[in-house]
Amino acid sequence: MALQLTYASTVPAGADTVFVLPASTRELPPAALTDLPEAARNYVHKQLAADSKFITINHFSHRHYFIVAAAKATPELVAEDLRKAGHKLHASLKADKVTELFIQDLTTDGTGALPLAEGIYLTAYQFAGYKTDEKSREKAP
Repeated sequence: MALQLTYASTVPAGADTVFVLPASTRELPPAALTDLPEAARNYVHKQLAADSKFITINHFSHRHYFIVAAAKATPELVAEDLRKAGHKLHASLKADKVTELFIQDLTTDGTGALPLAEGIYLTAYQFAGYKTDEKSREKAP
């Protein structure tokens, strides 16, 4: 999966989006309710009440991913946990064949997007410099 990170000040409607939520979130913030139908809102609320850390909503035209930051002792541990969540998210993105993703950071201090993006980016890295035959040089889908 080819990956390029860019910055966008607004998220277009109907775009694949990941929302980074603050630790101990039990209810979705208004910014995360952009185009969620009532049934999807109820599902996400139930998952948050059950203390789920990774929630996916498939709208068929686009997807929403919700990642709840962990409540850790230090900011460094929170960042590392978000990098691991990025690794897990990358597997879902690859399976869902997502080509463009917007990260919306809803954490209280606004430091959740960068570690999540780092986790996605580090997972997507492939070193193909010494591959010898054509088949092994082909990029992974």
